[in-house]
Amino acid sequence: MWFFKKREKKKAKQLSLEELEKLLSEKAKEKEKEIEKKLEKRIVKLRLALKDAKRHTKELERKKPKDVAIAKIIETSKKQAVIKLNSIIDKLYISSGNVTEILEKAERINQEVESELRNFWKNLALTKLGFEEEMKNIGSSLAKALEEINSLAKEIRESKIDEYTLLKNKLAEIREKKLEIKATMERISELRQKDEDLARKELKIKEKIKALENSQENITLNSLKEKKAELLKKRQELKTEFSRIFGFIDKPLRKYSQLVNSKRIATDKEIEAIVKNLSINPFATFEKTPIKSFENLLNELIKAIENGQIKLKEHEREKKLNALLEIIELKEFYKLRQSIDELNSALASIDRKASEIKINNKLNSFNAELKQNEENKQEIAAEIKNLEREAKELSNEINKLKEEINAKLKTLEENFALELEDD
Repeated sequence: MWFFKKREKKKAKQLSLEELEKLLSEKAKEKEKEIEKKLEKRIVKLRLALKDAKRHTKELERKKPKDVAIAKIIETSKKQAVIKLNSIIDKLYISSGNVTEILEKAERINQEVESELRNFWKNLALTKLGFEEEMKNIGSSLAKALEEINSLAKEIRESKIDEYTLLKNKLAEIREKKLEIKATMERISELRQKDEDLARKELKIKEKIKALENSQENITLNSLKEKKAELLKKRQELKTEFSRIFGFIDKPLRKYSQLVNSKRIATDKEIEAIVKNLSINPFATFEKTPIKSFENLLNELIKAIENGQIKLKEHEREKKLNALLEIIELKEFYKLRQSIDELNSALASIDRKASEIKINNKLNSFNAELKQNEENKQEIAAEIKNLEREAKELSNEINKLKEEINAKLKTLEENFALELEDD
């Protein structure tokens, strides 16, 4: 039957951030008005209790001790007690005003003043020296004051107004985080625009590089590079040929060098320098030495072999002499040197022509610009990645706050919940 059917729970109404802020503010105001009426009565009672405490403290201050012998000591103790009591009474005073501030004051009194009062009463000797009634009256008034303060705090907590205030604070926190996300996303948008600008710049630079690479200047330069590569290959062949011919004179030359160094053969300084340099870098020395001076060295070697200054075995002696004579007769070194000089001249000419073409400077400049452009793109990509991570963290924090708010609304038995729209 219909009256046995389970009553379905009404689904919570979904509210936006603005709607919930407005609703909670209204509810907080209603509860504040509600509680303020109750608090006003409590504060009036608190003031009366504190007024009584002040009056009884005045009575204590005016009363003289019965025991004249110790009157002076008691009077000092009493003055100190009056000062302390007035200080405690002043601390217990709570004025009307903001509910949150009243609760904070009441909780602070509970934590600090109540403990201070207990310690004061525990160590007070006046209760045994003829001031029992006054101290009893003061204690009773202060107990009523503390009772009213505890009731104040209890009523505020039971009203749950602080929980509505907490909800409002959490909503404000969500609003602040949403603004942070908005600013972050705007920055990401700016950076993406910059990245697009850099991509377009990169295309333009590459187009300029391609135009330079296809220019007549670059074609000429590449042709010169190819020619130079061919000449360098030929130069290597000439070095190999030099090594082959030099091999015939290497052994007697080394022996000749030893004789020159030990002063057993007298020769001019030019020949001596040639011999020394040949032992370090034969080909480079041959390149730089005048061919006539080199032929003079060959003749000096022949002379030293013939007169026995360079000592060789008979068959080797004949072999080396014939080789030297043949080299001189066939002008092998002369022809080789001529080829080297021609090749070096051609290389120098290519280098000179290549240096006149300034395309490399332009290409280097464009490539440097391209490299800087790529570095800028990488920096932007890194910053976007960090900002996206920050935006995600903020979004997670907002979702957590939303869950906390909706859980608290459920606890408060409110039939509405926060629903956030995607920005």
